[in-house]
Amino acid sequence: MSILSQWQTQQPSSKYAQVMALLTLLWIALPLLQQLPLGVSLLFGVLMLVRLLLTMVGIGGLPTWLNIVLMFVAAAAVYGQLQTIFGQEGGVSLLLLMAVIKSFEGKTTRDWQVLLVAALFLVAGALLFQQSLQIGIWLVLSLLLIFSSLCLLNGMSWQFAWRNTLWALGLSLPLMVALFLLVPRFPEPLWRLPTQQNTSKTGVSTELTMGDMAQVIESNELAFNVSFKQGVLPQPNQLYWRVMVMNEFDGNTWRAATQQTMLQDALRISGKPLDYEITLQDFEGHIPALEQVTQLDESMQLRENQVIVAKRPYAQLRKVALQSVLSPTIPERLSQGQTRHWLSLPAHGNLRSRDLARTWRSSSQDEAEVVAKALDFFKTKGFAYSLSPGKLQQNGDQIDQFLFDSKVGFCEHYASSFVVLMRAAGVPARVVTGYLGGTYNDNGQFLQVRGKEAHAWAEVWLPSKQAWVRIDPTAVVSTTRIDDGINAALPEQMGAVEGMLPASLQKWMASSQFYWQQWVVNYDADNQQALFARLGMGALTVTKWLLVALVVLCVTIAPVWWWWRRQYRQRIEPLSAGFMLIKQFFFEEDSDERWHYGAQDMQQWLQTQQLLTPTWQKLLQQYNNLRYAQNQAPADQSWQWYRQVKKALKATKR
Repeated sequence: MSILSQWQTQQPSSKYAQVMALLTLLWIALPLLQQLPLGVSLLFGVLMLVRLLLTMVGIGGLPTWLNIVLMFVAAAAVYGQLQTIFGQEGGVSLLLLMAVIKSFEGKTTRDWQVLLVAALFLVAGALLFQQSLQIGIWLVLSLLLIFSSLCLLNGMSWQFAWRNTLWALGLSLPLMVALFLLVPRFPEPLWRLPTQQNTSKTGVSTELTMGDMAQVIESNELAFNVSFKQGVLPQPNQLYWRVMVMNEFDGNTWRAATQQTMLQDALRISGKPLDYEITLQDFEGHIPALEQVTQLDESMQLRENQVIVAKRPYAQLRKVALQSVLSPTIPERLSQGQTRHWLSLPAHGNLRSRDLARTWRSSSQDEAEVVAKALDFFKTKGFAYSLSPGKLQQNGDQIDQFLFDSKVGFCEHYASSFVVLMRAAGVPARVVTGYLGGTYNDNGQFLQVRGKEAHAWAEVWLPSKQAWVRIDPTAVVSTTRIDDGINAALPEQMGAVEGMLPASLQKWMASSQFYWQQWVVNYDADNQQALFARLGMGALTVTKWLLVALVVLCVTIAPVWWWWRRQYRQRIEPLSAGFMLIKQFFFEEDSDERWHYGAQDMQQWLQTQQLLTPTWQKLLQQYNNLRYAQNQAPADQSWQWYRQVKKALKATKR
């Protein structure tokens, strides 16, 4: 690639190169605009549009004072949206706006080059928000655009710019892969940052109102991937992924409260353990897990109600290792205070539901019989399972409306109303939210759980068992949802959720995303050790790492060095370049007429200055012979003379 001298970088660049640089910045900003506040995105769009219009009419840059005003406006806009200009969102927002404001200084080629350098930092900033396979493809395209734009700014044609860019990135790809695999890794990926706010990306939240899950079900967004050890895959009706436990009800909305840390010794769970790994983004600091958890890694802690939370919540992807025993019961002894807690209901509202529950209790011998009557009620009274259950009035009587009027609901309708009925009947109960099932990918041998698998169920505490028992009232209304998944339960409504792509292509994309997460996003110290072990090299010691790194880097650097030498030879004419080096060494910068000297003039001048040594006399005579005595000097002789000149310059003292 051509390298511009200092005076060339101070010259105006072509309009075509400027537009290309602006479009490159716009491409890089696209994923960021989806993550940043709306006000920041709108301001960026306005500034970008104005800059494009100015470029098209030939206006290079704005006055310095106006750029300073724009900088303060940008900082104020970011602070007004986020109440900070620091941190992940604040810092990236400010950098994005400053980059587009930098384009308003675009009077010289150097200004536009600096803009593209700033764009590289924006590319890194995007990785703080997303690390999906799509972002990886976007990143590669961004690098191609940045380097091709630099080539255009350096005066290349677009064909030559793209050819050089593809050559450069293609030859450097082995080196990039080698550095990625060999550089010692931290226990966690570098881009992991603590979450700045509690946000739920797939709908599982600390609050639940009837109708929430029905909206989440319309999302095909990936929630998490699971890989099971020893090739064991549980049945679909065993895959209850527990995330939240709801214990407070105000008549309309359930809320989860903060729980205390639970001791592992208090679990008293027996059964065959199941080991698995989950790749996910945290759900407001919570991590989904199969019931019941018996072992977890150091990054998590188990709290009462069998809720798993991260010690440090992250907004980015993480991989966690868990062990569970698949059991529908959680052993626990409740105190009187705890029992009252799990029986609490609002003082007013849902009178018909309360009366029905009291009737069941008065005619039942124990709590288990009350549970059976409630399930029979859902089974025999004409209830229907639907993605479009209709809206219920927010008047504190939602349970009555559902049980006695609409009778059409989704999972949260059945779980919520069942728990209210149980508490009204004197049976401790609670709502649990999470996911049910998943789609197994045969190609990658992993389970993929999406937003559409979101689910809510209930748990009741039975004194006879001294344990919480999972009760899923949805199973009474729609056994298909439990045994065969959401696609089978709502076949006429799942077309939009599934998308228009062929099933084979969706499976291939899911596999690609899984491997990207496993070997790129979550490539940490453990994965690096596993890779070396898989290659038959055992544990990764310092000596072994240095030896492997030396060999691999030599192999991967070789094509880059070859390409650079090839470009260097094409860019430099050795005879002219060598003769110019001689002039630069001996002449002062203000000696204009001497810069026009030929080889004979140069030889005479050196003789008058008593600087003509046999070495320089020989080199200048060789230059004359190569330049003028032959039609075209052989390339190897010209380069040999050029190297001799550089050697002589190093040995000569001025």
